[in-house]
Amino acid sequence: MDTNLLFTTALGLQPPWEVKSLEFNVSEHRLDILVDFQRGASFPCPVCGTPSKAHDTEERTWRHLDFFQHAAYLTARVPRCKCDEHGIKTVDVPWARKGSGFTLMFEALIMILVREMPVNAVARLVGEYDTRIWGVCANVGNGIVYASPRPNINRIIMSGFMFPKPAVKRIPAFPMPT
Repeated sequence: MDTNLLFTTALGLQPPWEVKSLEFNVSEHRLDILVDFQRGASFPCPVCGTPSKAHDTEERTWRHLDFFQHAAYLTARVPRCKCDEHGIKTVDVPWARKGSGFTLMFEALIMILVREMPVNAVARLVGEYDTRIWGVCANVGNGIVYASPRPNINRIIMSGFMFPKPAVKRIPAFPMPT
């Protein structure tokens, strides 16, 4: 099987998206996956859903789940489509939230980990800054901070905003026995 096709399938990419190339750097412990769209593809306007052709593109990179012990990154030309009604808008990619530097799968891993360990420990484990992990918690949790219960904590300060303890909810990863 073709390696690009294998990774396209493993990532769950659907047309017009596909893996174009892979670059594996052993010394940097890094796998770069280049994702691109098929020539002539149409994309829905992010506002109204009207199919539109790509106007131009912007290259973006997202951190993905590790490939064995190597950090994996998806890089893609993200199209901006030209909608007759809404003008030029950046297309939403199926593997990441708008504005995130992580794939949805990487964010899901982070959310599972922060339910069980402190954010700083998660940051060390995945090799990211704790501020980026807090950003995922705030955005994915829609403002709910996922944290382990710490009886001596009465405030959590995050990105310059202060949340009193009652706003903090603990959501177990698995149903807890009663």
